[in-house]
Amino acid sequence: MAYLDARTGELVIRVVYDGAPSAGKSTNVRRLHEGLLATREGALESPDSVGRRTEWFDWREFFGGYVEGIPLRCELLSVPGQRSLAARRAHVLAEADAIVLVLDATRPETHRESLDALVATGAAVDGLVVQLNKSDRVNELDPDAARQGLTLEVPVVVASAERDEGVSATFLAAVRVATTRARRALATRARARGADALRDELRERERPTLPTAWRLVGDATYEPTARRVVPRAVPSTERRAWAPLDAHEWEGAGHVVHHRAEWVFETPEAAERELLELVGPHRVVLIDGRGRAFVLTRDAPTLLEEVMSCVALGAEQVALERLVEAWDALRDERGRAAVRASATVCVDGVWRHLALGSASRVPADLPSSLRSELFERHVWPDLWDVG
Repeated sequence: MAYLDARTGELVIRVVYDGAPSAGKSTNVRRLHEGLLATREGALESPDSVGRRTEWFDWREFFGGYVEGIPLRCELLSVPGQRSLAARRAHVLAEADAIVLVLDATRPETHRESLDALVATGAAVDGLVVQLNKSDRVNELDPDAARQGLTLEVPVVVASAERDEGVSATFLAAVRVATTRARRALATRARARGADALRDELRERERPTLPTAWRLVGDATYEPTARRVVPRAVPSTERRAWAPLDAHEWEGAGHVVHHRAEWVFETPEAAERELLELVGPHRVVLIDGRGRAFVLTRDAPTLLEEVMSCVALGAEQVALERLVEAWDALRDERGRAAVRASATVCVDGVWRHLALGSASRVPADLPSSLRSELFERHVWPDLWDVG
């Protein structure tokens, strides 16, 4: 709901684009950012998104002029379409002053389903604008027929977001709806301000609780240990470098537990198939009664941490052996051989610290003699730097 920002005196409204996956939600926001809003201050943000797949939301904030003498600030968002992120999507929609329901004009049979999915979130549809996107791929398109099919008296705009046709008209219709609703009822509480604040709010709302009962998926190699960790696990305050991206984390009993919102599966076999890369002698996957998957990892040091410990103790030869051993294992086509090369090394930590170009910096105090040995053996080029 719209609110007056006591700090700035601005009226803040939120316009959210909803719709089925690939309907064109993000494309609309991107076109607005590149076109209508190109001269207005503000950046397009899509936290943790990869390619065109929206993970949290797409966000564009900007100053929108004045409404009855009051400065207007507009928050423009699109939500993820994945079913596994339904709770995240519902929270963003609940805070909307206007919702643009983006429908794929080439698939009229999905229109009612998209509307029903929106209604199921509990969002108010009195602030709705419908966009018939991808109209350039349809020979004949009747907005009135689409409106009647949805049994709603709402604005319907024909558009082709890829061609930047109807995008601005859709957005301006939504802003009119949002400002009209804002005049009727202003909220007294402020929403999370900015993309980072909204993502943090969503993360906190989605923080799961550990299950009281769960079972191992796949090979039950150390089930007793897995069971022991449950009552002792607590939310962690410090994420591991090898933690899965955007995961919630707990630690206890020498193990770390991770869970992501989309790790929900219908069968244990599906969980094992999707999370296969996270399974190994140092890691297991567990699943609870609701199909939520949790990854349990032995809390071992990364290779880089282990090497630096050896250097600090003057055991440079041991450090070299560890590095060569892990490098040979990483090149092994069997994939998980790195785990067998050293049971105390977290393989994912090895890869992220040294082989996959992570942001972690290689320590400057790694001895030059050790770097020279690595150079001569042609292993770990990230660490050569023999000057």
